[in-house]
Amino acid sequence: MYAPRDIERNTAVQGQKLELTTKVLRSRGMVRLKAFGTSMLPTIWPGDALVIKGMPSDRFASGDVVLVDTGQGIRVHRLVQKDGSHWITRGDAMPQNDPAVRCEDVLGKVLEIHRHEQTIAPDSSLPVLRRFLAAVLCRSRICRRVAQRAYLAWRTHRLHDDITHGQSHTMASRS
Repeated sequence: MYAPRDIERNTAVQGQKLELTTKVLRSRGMVRLKAFGTSMLPTIWPGDALVIKGMPSDRFASGDVVLVDTGQGIRVHRLVQKDGSHWITRGDAMPQNDPAVRCEDVLGKVLEIHRHEQTIAPDSSLPVLRRFLAAVLCRSRICRRVAQRAYLAWRTHRLHDDITHGQSHTMASRS
């Protein structure tokens, strides 16, 4: 269990990370963040590393996967539509749009998704199969949990195979 001081310290550190990330992206820099949550399944999975580039608000388009400052934290979601000086966003696995955000609160665009040894460029539109999977996941919390557990099991199995292969390869090279 955390002591109140540990929680305060952790909250302060998280606030500093958020502030630094925001400054870097507003100055058109680039950051690499680890994804958490399931709102962007199947495009982004928990544990994926995201490369995000800060850019001017006039460079964003519907379909882009972006990092947004919500005022209470940050989230990575897809731009759905522009409504005057605001953007509407939504997670691919979410049934409804997020509250509108000001254009200047869209901090950067996800350029790359790193998953295992793969580098994936996010699609600006979901292919039919992914759109179907996203629709299923957005309507069922149970399906999201099952998909996440299946993915984690697959990832753990793959990591185990990589370690086992690496160890046997190392042992073979010593002989």
